Amino acid sequence: MSDKEQISKLISYWLRHNPSDGNLTMDEFGWVPTECLLAALNNKYTDTTLDDIVALNKSFDKVRWEFNEDRASVRATHGHSMSIILPNDNGIPPSVLYHGTSAGNFYNILLKGLQPMQRQFVHLSANIQTAVEVAKRHGRPIIIEIDTEILSKKGFIFYQTSDNVWLTTAISSEYLSFEPWHTVNNEEKDGLLNQLSKEVTQQHTLTDKLNKLELILRRHDCDDALFLDKANGKVYEVHLTWQGRQTVYPNFPKTKTYSSFTDWVNSEFISDQDDGYLLNTN
Repeated sequence: MSDKEQISKLISYWLRHNPSDGNLTMDEFGWVPTECLLAALNNKYTDTTLDDIVALNKSFDKVRWEFNEDRASVRATHGHSMSIILPNDNGIPPSVLYHGTSAGNFYNILLKGLQPMQRQFVHLSANIQTAVEVAKRHGRPIIIEIDTEILSKKGFIFYQTSDNVWLTTAISSEYLSFEPWHTVNNEEKDGLLNQLSKEVTQQHTLTDKLNKLELILRRHDCDDALFLDKANGKVYEVHLTWQGRQTVYPNFPKTKTYSSFTDWVNSEFISDQDDGYLLNTN
């Protein structure tokens, strides 16, 4: 086999299947820096130049690689076994996409939304089963729903990868749904805290804590609301009566107390999601 054949096969292997084998860093569009590719090649085949690989690429019956406008980056045009975004892959996603994550990441996502982290994009799944499998790699899975129609109206662009993963930019928590629980806006926070203050009696466990509470999640199907005590980190799941006044029962509205948000997730939220999604997480 000639050096040209060996170089061709090696470049295609790195750009299609395994960039880390050449110590190459690839972005989610499949691009690697050309100078890094040349450096990797010259570790095996000395004196390979940019002109050499351009000429080699032109010698094929079908173009295998492409360069960007200034030839600073290069990528394979087809044949990828990895998940990448190719030209014209932006499109209209399903009306709902899913993100699987671990229970330990829940609170941070609630505060900061979905972030790309070390990646360029947030990765979303087209179905719950795939999202669960992704989440299992990181711990006890939870599922987040994303209404893509709302985001598309906000100007979000979605890309579909070669293995049916959907990608987009960071999504703030207001657009995330942790079924059967939902995030809340400032108006809802003020409204439900006001409702709670009307309902609690002098003997209620939350009476002296009202000015320390913040509503963080709610359920629309059963009038439950989740309040965080900003002073001690405890979490209270409250079943509001919506009577607009105190009842004769000192323990109303019914309230469950958890030592922390994590305690609530493990004790309550995971079973709520299991009931809704029938997740097989064993």
